[in-house]
Amino acid sequence: MENTSDIEKLITEIKKLTNEATSSLYTKPKAKPFIDSLKSLEYRLPKNNPALKHMFSDFVCHVKEASGHGRNKEHWLSLLSRDLILIEQELRRTNKD
Repeated sequence: MENTSDIEKLITEIKKLTNEATSSLYTKPKAKPFIDSLKSLEYRLPKNNPALKHMFSDFVCHVKEASGHGRNKEHWLSLLSRDLILIEQELRRTNKD
């Protein structure tokens, strides 16, 4: 990442796509384009942090589970909330290094 502004834009985009994918308005098939877009953001993560890439990959899997009207939606949304905080912290920490 080049600067703090890039990090904040990335975080905003991750949040926006996550909210769209997990909206109760969408079924899993209708959420797929948002999930695909979210997954494509992986290339914008810092290259020097493989742990963050792994964390983000798990996050995308959790978004898939939380999308649509599936069982345990609240459980997955709770995990996403926690994961998102960790990803934000790691992005900001990596940017400072």
